Amino acid sequence: MLAQYNVNELAARAKNERDKLILQYLYLPRAIIARKFNKHNEDEKDELESVGFEALVRAADKYDPSRGDFRYYAWVTIYHTILRWVEMEKRHQHQQLNNKMVDGDPPDERVIRKMIAEDLYETIQDSELTEQQMDYTIRRLYQGESTVAIAEEMGVSPANVSQVMRKIKKKVRRKWNK
Repeated sequence: MLAQYNVNELAARAKNERDKLILQYLYLPRAIIARKFNKHNEDEKDELESVGFEALVRAADKYDPSRGDFRYYAWVTIYHTILRWVEMEKRHQHQQLNNKMVDGDPPDERVIRKMIAEDLYETIQDSELTEQQMDYTIRRLYQGESTVAIAEEMGVSPANVSQVMRKIKKKVRRKWNK
């Protein structure tokens, strides 16, 4: 229904300052998502838009004109609200992954790809890890095995496993920062 009206027409009909602010800055959540959260798929972007619009309304409700420019205040409020939502979603996905591991069913690759941030997964794949390093990574990150458990199964010391894991982290960080 909102798409049927010109934003300027709606702003002219708005009865109070709050509604005028919301209508004037209706573009802001989409602009922030396009600029800062463009790696998300379309379904996630729709969800981020909803979160952003709710944050815009909250910003308009709490805005005090004596404290400065509304656009800046709204931008910060929307951005940090979306960022918190994304972080909470990641935590929720990791918790789901951990619950799957606790239940004894190791997740298949499809679940892992979905639960772990796509960029990190691709970075690990592109980091040119040795077979041993990839084995340690899978056991430690995806299967949740402890360093001691890996060491016992591989017939090496826990210190050796820790050293290999540090090398893996360095490789992945180098690849990630490129």
